[in-house]
Amino acid sequence: MDSAGTMPIYIDKKKSLGTRIWKHKWVYLLLLLPFITTFIFNYIPMYGIIISFKDYRVARGILGSAWASPWYKYYQHMFKDNTFFIAVQNTITISFVKLVLNTFSCIALALLLNEVRHTIFKRTVQTISYLPHFLSWIVMAGVITTMFSASWGAITTAIYTLTGYQYNPMSNPALYRSLLYFSTIYKEVGFGSIIYLAAIAGVSLELYEAAIIDGANRWQRVWHITLPSIRSIIILLLILSVGGLMNGNFDQIINTYTPTVLSTGDIIDTWIFRKGIRNAEYSFSAAAGMFKQVVNIILLIIVNQIAKAFGEEGVI
Repeated sequence: MDSAGTMPIYIDKKKSLGTRIWKHKWVYLLLLLPFITTFIFNYIPMYGIIISFKDYRVARGILGSAWASPWYKYYQHMFKDNTFFIAVQNTITISFVKLVLNTFSCIALALLLNEVRHTIFKRTVQTISYLPHFLSWIVMAGVITTMFSASWGAITTAIYTLTGYQYNPMSNPALYRSLLYFSTIYKEVGFGSIIYLAAIAGVSLELYEAAIIDGANRWQRVWHITLPSIRSIIILLLILSVGGLMNGNFDQIINTYTPTVLSTGDIIDTWIFRKGIRNAEYSFSAAAGMFKQVVNIILLIIVNQIAKAFGEEGVI
């Protein structure tokens, strides 16, 4: 009994935890399959990263292959390859521009849809903009080729007919990146705007009503109420996106690029595929993959700390 004369209540934490787990057993069961899938396909393969320090031979296996001498041999070989630094530069540039353009376009679409009051029109636009997300990049590559092929593409043929200019983004290094940016926005802008629309829907209507009474126009309400209210969501999604900045979207580029655009379109993943996988240099490709993931982690930590410095919670 404490000083106030009340009897303290002791809770069996183990029993309480077990009770809570049993109470929500169907939720945990629902999470079990994605947990197992993630563990099998994302965590177990991490063991194979040691082949970047070995002279890996398929016949000998990971454990049977001899250790590389020196242990950093494949990393050294990677950093001496000039094409590797071109791929790194291309990856950073393409991914960063995609991140900026896609973020702005998703926010802009969400803001525009939020202002639409005609329900049927709003749902139609949402459906049309969402659908490309569910198409694979193989299908999208076929669409892109149909539109921009130099010889028979619908858009390139129309431009040549009207202007006499041979517009060929699929084989022109100077134009290829613009094709990547356009196709990324076209495919992802609708789906990416869903989270922003949900965040906007959570903004208090009283704030808008007060702003209207004060004489704020529609743009002022967006700038001073909507955007500040969803700032945390914007920063959170930016942090998560930066964590995969070095990935570069392999599926998109491998299905659209040609040897003529390697100088501006070759990213780390396609470089690994061409140099390591295709030539069966698995230790070499593992070293490049290890480098990419380390850079991703460093970028994630840096951006997360910057977000915390500005008063946001961050993700780690």
